[in-house]
Amino acid sequence: MDEEFEAFWQQYPRKVAKGYARRQWPKARRLASFEEIMEGVERYRKEVQGKEPQYIAHPSTWLNGERWTDEVGVNRSAEPPARKPPPGFWQPTAFQPIDAKTKEWNFRMKCWRESNLWMTSWGPKPGEPHCEVPRHLLAGEGNAA
Repeated sequence: MDEEFEAFWQQYPRKVAKGYARRQWPKARRLASFEEIMEGVERYRKEVQGKEPQYIAHPSTWLNGERWTDEVGVNRSAEPPARKPPPGFWQPTAFQPIDAKTKEWNFRMKCWRESNLWMTSWGPKPGEPHCEVPRHLLAGEGNAA
């Protein structure tokens, strides 16, 4: 069984925590044949090829999770999806730094969107003449400043 584990270790795409992986090997072998596990390793190698190491499962985790049974194309170690801002929320770019005034206007627009609250001290509401809300914050509102 040591020879089989060494063959697994040589083929697995991430070489970390060999001792932990070696401890999981007997359990994996009771559940599947050497050939089944190695076919799963080959599929996984192709699936994670070119990925950053932090997105490749540790071999002990892969064995413990019975990952040789994963469906082709199902990548559970993929990068997490990027969080998207709520609809209508203005996102600055590298060329538009957020200053204190923009933060304040973002807060005001959030209040207006969520509760229809608009303080008279903020000036005319979006869509009204002489509105002072910056144009880039009105882009998603269907209003022009």
